[in-house]
Amino acid sequence: MVLFFSIFFLFLELGSRAFHLSKQDIFWFLFTLLTVISIVGIIFIKSLISYYLDKFSSIDRISKETLHELSTPIATIKANCDILTKNSQNEKELIRIDRISKASQRLMELYYELEWMIKNDSGEQPKTKVMLDELIEDLIEDFMQKANDKNIKIDSYCNSFLLEIDHFGLKKTISNIIDNAIKYADTNSTISISLESKILTVTNHGIEINPDDLLTIFDKYYRGEHSQKGYGIGLYAVKTFCDKNGIPISINSQNKITVVELKFTRF
Repeated sequence: MVLFFSIFFLFLELGSRAFHLSKQDIFWFLFTLLTVISIVGIIFIKSLISYYLDKFSSIDRISKETLHELSTPIATIKANCDILTKNSQNEKELIRIDRISKASQRLMELYYELEWMIKNDSGEQPKTKVMLDELIEDLIEDFMQKANDKNIKIDSYCNSFLLEIDHFGLKKTISNIIDNAIKYADTNSTISISLESKILTVTNHGIEINPDDLLTIFDKYYRGEHSQKGYGIGLYAVKTFCDKNGIPISINSQNKITVVELKFTRF
């Protein structure tokens, strides 16, 4: 601001000397010129913003339409796999059909995830009634094979708890936490999952998180010392969802025991 006024008065002085005009005339000339430039600049910036907003709106619309078109062929593949499974007796064929079925199921999961991400980015967050204890048990079942591969036992005790929330976002959040608990747990260890007094606690025994890392563990693209493959956005997404829904989350790690706690006390 100081530099601007210094230049302004410099032009005022030079203009009065060069054109033999009064400083008042030069002042009004420069003032008018700067006003015109400012108005043109504002109009240009508004036009530029409007242009890019239209572009983003168009991209968003195309994304939603394309995503919608994907659901039909994926559902068709899944339905035909079910029919072929019922009608086939050939073991090799059944194995191939099962692979196709699992791939189509994975595609459908990606479809739902992309749909959720688009709605979430646009501010849409549909809420439904969710039995949290049932959701947790379903997720444990989904991760059982991964746990068995490391000979990990999952103990769970969940009280019945109904809440109204973004179902897919909640599922994605808890899934991420259970996935990490298995990923960083020792082989032949036990993971404990409990839901009591509206507090979800996930405890594993394994890789301890460095105290310094606990300060940045929720940062986007965070990668800890023992991080496995991935882009470091998992816990960032978890924290974002929890903050948006008023769910306090904490992680404590010491003596090779890591405890993740989510408090649903506001529901």
